[in-house]
Amino acid sequence: MLNVAYKVGLIMLILVTLGTYGCGSSDGPLDEIEQRYSATLTVLDLDEETIQVDVVQDICSDDNGTIEYEDFSDALGEVTVTASEGTAGLTLKSYEIQYTPLESADSLNILRMPPELADPPDGATSVAVPANSTVTFTITLISVDTKAAYVYLRSSDSNLSNLAVARYHIEVTLHFEDENGNDKDITVERTVYFSDYDHC
Repeated sequence: MLNVAYKVGLIMLILVTLGTYGCGSSDGPLDEIEQRYSATLTVLDLDEETIQVDVVQDICSDDNGTIEYEDFSDALGEVTVTASEGTAGLTLKSYEIQYTPLESADSLNILRMPPELADPPDGATSVAVPANSTVTFTITLISVDTKAAYVYLRSSDSNLSNLAVARYHIEVTLHFEDENGNDKDITVERTVYFSDYDHC
């Protein structure tokens, strides 16, 4: 019986030791994302922080009757990445963006699913995030072409004729390589609202 108890105790000690090592290693997901590396995503449309993305360029008229278009551009993603003290520095190699439509209430209060949007090609870039630092950079999050595709697909679906505001979940996966040559991915996400917002 003593021999069995000794073996059980030894196995438990090994498991606890391995668990402790895993928590302290930079390979653990909690250790990396929540304790050692963190990231946030802010949506910018016309250089203003917002979750309301304007997808239609309206025509504006000034006091003289002159017609001009409202300001309209790609919506950007402002990404802030922090590497805590004692971490391996990171270099961003590429990123991918995914759009997921979410049920949205139309003017009749009926839930509708907005159209599926094509995800953009992966972006290639090089951004260094040294250890014990915070770095902010921007990427094109929703291009003018994607805005136009949304408007076209929505207008082509008769079930969406009363849908004035559409919700989309946007997920950005950042593909990093640390200074030791290890691949590390960090994901940031936001929910945004597509509509014809007046910026005249």
